[in-house]
Amino acid sequence: MAETTKTEVMTTVAAVDLVPGNPPALVTIKRTVNNQGIERHITQKIFVRDPNLAQRLFAEVRPGDEVTLTLTTTWTDASYETNLSDFVLPLGREDALREVLAVR
Repeated sequence: MAETTKTEVMTTVAAVDLVPGNPPALVTIKRTVNNQGIERHITQKIFVRDPNLAQRLFAEVRPGDEVTLTLTTTWTDASYETNLSDFVLPLGREDALREVLAVR
């Protein structure tokens, strides 16, 4: 029987695109610099398997937004899968969004 392991990480990225579908996905980019000063941009497509989380993501996040993601990776002997398990907008943006939604 294959062993399954889950890991959870948080990372702050820029949203590039929100992709509808089954499952929907978020495309992100993150700038990294190694210890030699070489800059790289890492792009990732992250699936959103939770329908309630996907609905909230599409309502609150826009391309260009900075967002802190919680990613859960499920590892098996043969493969792995990474999915979005939560997200948080920067405090200022989240407060502004709440004010806009409260006015409606």
